[in-house]
Amino acid sequence: MPKSNTEFWTQKFVRNTERDIRVYEALKKQNIKVIIIWECTVKKMMKDEVYKNQMMAEIADAIREEGRVLTEF
Repeated sequence: MPKSNTEFWTQKFVRNTERDIRVYEALKKQNIKVIIIWECTVKKMMKDEVYKNQMMAEIADAIREEGRVLTEF
């Protein structure tokens, strides 16, 4: 959380979370699999080849496997 203008950022985070839930649910109703990969994970993958390979394998497994849900990396 930023140290300045905290009311604005708090409201923005709440709105973003509410929007993300709506979008996720709409995609789920269309049988579209959703995988959320955080920026910090991508940055770590760029620095660590072993970690990158592990994460790519998990992502590939999640895409292939029916019913498996990965919501955050």
